[in-house]
Amino acid sequence: MYNSEVPVVETDEISLEALVRRNIGIWGAKGAGKTTFLTLLYHAFRDQGWRVKAADQDSDEFRLRNYRLLFERGQFPPQTRLQDIVQYHLDVSRVGAMGVAQAYRLVFTDASGDWYEDPARARTYVHERDPDPFDWLKSCDSLLLLVDPAAVVENRSRHYVMISRALAELQRAANPRSMNRPIRTRLSVCFTKMDRHTQPDQLELNGQRMQAYARVTLGDDILQEIDNACEPQRVRFFRCSAIGWARNDDGGFVGNTTREPAAIRDLQQRQPRGLIEPLLWMLD
Repeated sequence: MYNSEVPVVETDEISLEALVRRNIGIWGAKGAGKTTFLTLLYHAFRDQGWRVKAADQDSDEFRLRNYRLLFERGQFPPQTRLQDIVQYHLDVSRVGAMGVAQAYRLVFTDASGDWYEDPARARTYVHERDPDPFDWLKSCDSLLLLVDPAAVVENRSRHYVMISRALAELQRAANPRSMNRPIRTRLSVCFTKMDRHTQPDQLELNGQRMQAYARVTLGDDILQEIDNACEPQRVRFFRCSAIGWARNDDGGFVGNTTREPAAIRDLQQRQPRGLIEPLLWMLD
């Protein structure tokens, strides 16, 4: 499942040898929006001027299948089943500052939130030879934690246990001979579904305001677990909306007040917001 030898589709004007592979561990609770995030990431890169292609047929089928669910049937992608661990490869490139090309193969694994909420239980439902998403997280170059703000406020204890358990396992794997050496892998914590909570011009917050938002949303216990496990300056908080906002008749913006995409106004005209910023920070 985690084979690095992936059949590829040619990427326009960028040789495959120039692609820098980055393994990104995306994780979070059930319903945090991991599959929807990955599905619309293609469009988020494209809309910001990147050249983007799925690197193989399976990756293309993953995004197109879920895209059709959203925009043809009006359904969010179903929650990923325990046994359905999908690896998603995305080739992205652009010419950056000073004419320097940036070209990456981004490798993600989409797994059920059950793996992170209760890994011991999840392991009893799959064959021992099947891939373990925690093994993937431990091997990644960077980590992306997706958090639904409403869900974490509703049940902080569940999220505390999930995040604390994952960070402890990552810390032990990275530093088996030290009890207190922090995780050096960059961690982006991204609050999802922000179209339900704010306006697009308020999506991005500066450092202190974002830190304050993270503290209010996560609570002191979760924030202290993150600070305790990770090296300073290697954790950053972001906010995003995979669905985005639509204009209303008065020129303002309408977010999403429903869990059913079929009822979301002007779904086709909406654009993902804030999806690639957590990744660009990790790639920097």
